[in-house]
Amino acid sequence: MNINNKPCPCHSDKKYKKCCRPFHTSAKVAATPVELLQSRYSAYALGVAEYIMDTTHPMNEDAKKPRQQRESELELFAKGTSFDALEVLDKGDYEASEQVAPDAEKEAWVRFKVTLEQKGHDASFSEKSRFIKEDGRWRYALAEELVDSEDADKSTSEIQTN
Repeated sequence: MNINNKPCPCHSDKKYKKCCRPFHTSAKVAATPVELLQSRYSAYALGVAEYIMDTTHPMNEDAKKPRQQRESELELFAKGTSFDALEVLDKGDYEASEQVAPDAEKEAWVRFKVTLEQKGHDASFSEKSRFIKEDGRWRYALAEELVDSEDADKSTSEIQTN
């Protein structure tokens, strides 16, 4: 199935070929943590395990797993999940004193909510993620705050009113 002319799974209202495909094919590098988040979400939805692994910072626990194991896990997750929505709630930069990677050019965070379904059950969550830029590339480092589906709506409304 050719998805190039279909809507991008990141829900940007653009065609996949003009949105996240250039990231997945290495024709383009994410310029911001939000771009990386969107392109990773799209890669999860499409099962592009290679991109997800390549954009995960080495400090992340998943990056320490054998590559073949991680690839199998990602493909299984993608096949069993419906990716219904991605909503960026907030974003910002970390001060130098808050950085966790000594060689980082920059560190930033993005707070977002994803709406997912697995086997007919809501698997949605909200997360505040840390992104690290090294060697001119942003990578996903870790989830700093994670709220499961039961509390995701409450968390979203609290974030938007603060």
